[in-house]
Amino acid sequence: MSKFGFAIKKDSILELDKANLSLSTFLKEQYPAYKTCINCGICSAVCTAAQLTAFNIRSIKLKIDRGDIANLAPELALCMLCGKCEMACPRGISNRQITLLINQYLKDNNG
Repeated sequence: MSKFGFAIKKDSILELDKANLSLSTFLKEQYPAYKTCINCGICSAVCTAAQLTAFNIRSIKLKIDRGDIANLAPELALCMLCGKCEMACPRGISNRQITLLINQYLKDNNG
């Protein structure tokens, strides 16, 4: 059978009633600017860690908003906390601050 250059992936249906949105709620309470993120991806485009590793703050934030908070610590450990993302963000959101808050939440909740 020939390959057509694509693969069928499993369904990505989310059941938000069963999702763990506690981290998302925590971030919105501790850093209200988190709610203003439009997920444009500029932060990921300028990120030094993203250019050198598999780090992607945009995908991490999407996972959090979907309640998929398992295994975030290893991904966050790749962040260099340089702040380039904040300088480039059109909304002035500090992903550095968000990363620190996520680490705090994970530490406090044994995540």
